[in-house]
This record gives sequence, structure tokens and C-alpha cells, in this order.
Amino acid sequence: MEAADQVAYVAFDTETNGLDAEAGIISIALAAFSVEGKCIGIWKSFVKQSSVGRTDIHGITLEMLESAPTFGEIYREFLDRTYGRIVIAHNAEFDNRMIAQEIARIGAPLPSWKLGCTLKLSRRLLRSPSYKLLNCRQAVGLGGYNAHDAADDAVACGELFHELFKKWGSGRSMLEFIS
Repeated sequence: MEAADQVAYVAFDTETNGLDAEAGIISIALAAFSVEGKCIGIWKSFVKQSSVGRTDIHGITLEMLESAPTFGEIYREFLDRTYGRIVIAHNAEFDNRMIAQEIARIGAPLPSWKLGCTLKLSRRLLRSPSYKLLNCRQAVGLGGYNAHDAADDAVACGELFHELFKKWGSGRSMLEFIS
């Protein structure tokens, strides 16, 4: 994916088969970013589940998950790629809850993350009629992207974080900025 010493932060996203405590992750992606805000690597995986939920939203079908690994099979790689890093998500509370649900199902320990949320940062720093990822990106001069694809959402989130940090993070570390 990338040289470990080049990574300043990792943005991630999940696509799920629902929103409640029974829901599961069906697609997950990480996008590694340099301090200059360049995406320097993407890791993504479908995740085997018995249902896919709203295919009309995310475009994922059961056939696409047939040969996918389980969350337990990708958990270690996911942790290795985020360990010790600043981890960013748009609506991090939701994505973190989905990760926690999957981790609880496999009985593994929860990661101790330095987690930042571009949704919370955007609500604090931007004026927008909506704080969907696309609207927040447009508010800082970024263009559109392929929404509801975990990899594209992760990259879009990482780019948004860079723009927010560049404009309002002056004199602070990234870790201070997300706190």
C-alpha cells in the first residue's frame, strides 16, 4: 500500500447492510495520505455477509460477496494498517460503531485509535445546508466523487480532512486538530 514512514493519516469508510446493532460491514476501505494530502495507497475488501441491504445505495450484491473474506479474516490486516496512525472518517461515530460490532462478533480487542471525524470538524468549521461528505467537499472547493463506494468515500474523506486542516489547523498538529 505505502511506505509506513510516509503516512500522516489514514481515512476509512465502510459500506454496511443496515444501520442497527444487527448490521454488518459488507465493504471496507482505507486510504493512506501523506502530510501533503496526497493519497499514497488504498486498501479495500468486500466482507462476507449473509445479506447486503440496500443494493440501490451501494451497488453491492450477494454475488460480489461470495468469495469475500470474513471480517475475522481481514481484521489483523485492518489493524496493522491503522495501528499508531491518526484515523479519519466522515461520521466516524457510525463507522467506528460498525467496526466495534464486527470486532465484538469475533471476540477480538477493540483498537485504541486516534480517531478524527470530518463530519464533526465540518459542522464546527463550515457553513453548509447539509453536512453530507459531498456538500462538505464542495464547501472547501473540492469536486464530486463516487459516493457509497468505500474506497472512493475514504479518499474523498481524506482529501476533505486535508483541506480542513490546511485552512484551519495552522499552528496545531493533526492530533490536536482532531481533538
